[in-house]
Formats: sequence, C-alpha cells, structure tokens
Amino acid sequence: MKTLDEITADDFKDRVGETFTIGKKNATLKAVDVRPAGHKMFRDQVSLLFEADEDLEVDSGLAKVAHAELGRLDLLVHRIDNPDDPEGKDAKPLYEIMFT
Repeated sequence: MKTLDEITADDFKDRVGETFTIGKKNATLKAVDVRPAGHKMFRDQVSLLFEADEDLEVDSGLAKVAHAELGRLDLLVHRIDNPDDPEGKDAKPLYEIMFT
C-alpha cells in the first residue's frame, strides 16, 4: 500500500469506472484530472471525481478511501454540485478528492 506522498494520478487513471469505498459507502471513480505543478519542486495537482448512488457520510472532510488493489488512505473528500442537476434533485451525488 502506498502513502499519500507516494500516490500519483497514474495510480488512478486505469481505474476509472471502478468502485472505491469512501467511508462506509461505495462510489465509482468517474474521472481523473491532472494539472501540472507550477514549479518543478512541487507535484502535479490531481483531482479525482467520484459518483455515489447515495449521499456519503461526509459532505466535506477527512474520510477513509479504500480500493482492493490500492489499499486505504485518509483523504479530504468534498461534495460538489452535479452540473447535470444544478438543483440537486435527481442526479447522483458527486464527490471530489484533490491532492498534490
């Protein structure tokens, strides 16, 4: 299992469509976005977008994120607005995890 300092976007790119556990509920990885670091001494910025079938226990905060092959990490999770449902009535909830 890798630590937060060791994980990169490459650990997630091939896992789009796979199920992760965030807290105690499942969510599907929908997208991985990478932004280059502003300076060579920093790591690239990575954004992971997840879709859940139901609300997670956390809207914004630290949660255990687990995957069968990647192991488990404590990461900051934030609920974000679903652009397909700006009023939040019908679409599945979306969550974002960002790290550098």
